[in-house]
Amino acid sequence: GRHADRTLVSDASGAYTGRELFLTAAALARDLGPVTDRPERIAVLASPGLAYVASMLAVWMRGAMFVPLCPEHPPAEMAYVLDDADVDVVVVDERLASLLPATSRRTVTAMCTLPCATPARASHAGLSPPRLRWLLSNR
Repeated sequence: GRHADRTLVSDASGAYTGRELFLTAAALARDLGPVTDRPERIAVLASPGLAYVASMLAVWMRGAMFVPLCPEHPPAEMAYVLDDADVDVVVVDERLASLLPATSRRTVTAMCTLPCATPARASHAGLSPPRLRWLLSNR
């Protein structure tokens, strides 16, 4: 599209184009596994930036409900939100994983990989691989 090569997200790690954002979100949506018959509720605990925006888009790509978690809230409040929203999966930024309360829900950890800090303007020559790698793990 017309925004594929434009910077759409900037964070401390760099600037990311629409193409990079789409590829990252699509990779997470795929890695979350097959879409279930019942409406999914997927919580996201991430700092503002690529991990947060890509996670939100991935949830929507799956047709799931997005449940944001705030890293500034105490663990008890996050646990309440997870239970009250009947969350199926939690996507958590690796840097914030220690803030997530213990849960029996499936957890997907977003882990930045090199060249995570490379600015988008250096990657205009075609499809770049996603900037984030998703590690599926149960906590």
